[in-house]
Parts: sequence; C-alpha cells; structure tokens
Amino acid sequence: MKFLIVDDDENICKILTFYLDLYGQCHACSRASEAILLFRNALETEPFDVVFMDIDMPEMTGHELVTILRGAEETQKVPFHKTFKLVMVSAYDDIKNVTASFFRGHAECFVPKPVTESRILEALRQADILK
Repeated sequence: MKFLIVDDDENICKILTFYLDLYGQCHACSRASEAILLFRNALETEPFDVVFMDIDMPEMTGHELVTILRGAEETQKVPFHKTFKLVMVSAYDDIKNVTASFFRGHAECFVPKPVTESRILEALRQADILK
C-alpha cells in the first residue's frame, strides 16, 4: 500500500508515518504544492492508494487540494474503483468540515486530532482500507 500524508504540521506527518510505516510506503509533505507534484508524478508510475489530508493549511484548504487531486485522477481517466481512498485528519470536527470531507472529497473516513495509533487504525479498518 502506498500512502500520501499532507499536513502543514510536520509532527503530524512524522506521527502518521510512524504508525503507517508497517502497512506500506509513506510519503509525507507539509505544503499543498508539494503534494500536487508528488501526486501527479505518482499517477504516472505507481499511484497512491490512500491520501491523509489535513483541512487547515496555509496555501489552500485540504478540501481545495482534494478537488485538485481528484481532478488529476479524472484527467488521467483513473477508474472510480482505483481512485485514492481519502482520510481527512483535522482538529476541525464540526459538522461543516466533516460533511464537506465526505460529500465533496468522497472521504472514506474522518479522524479528529490529536491523532493516535488506535484512532487511525480503527478508522482505516472501519473503512475497509486495512484488514
């Protein structure tokens, strides 16, 4: 499994990488522009299976970034069943952001911060991303 972790808090990137490293290859970045470049390059060779996305970031919101990543998949004509699984990770657990994550971004799950290993793994198992 191949993971892309996008969070402007580098500590969150390190924590998620630590928890997920046992389950696959992790790539983490703290800037939206870097995430777009990594994602587009991966589409050419070995796409990401799962994207972990923060909502509140300096360059653009996580919702905006997800729209760009989904658009890149559409441009490459990635079949729906092969599109990345989205996990939103955020301190914002209000209904507006949670709803936007699921309906606009087609998220499989939403994990509130602070992230813990049990929260992450439980969410991934409930979403059938991990067995």
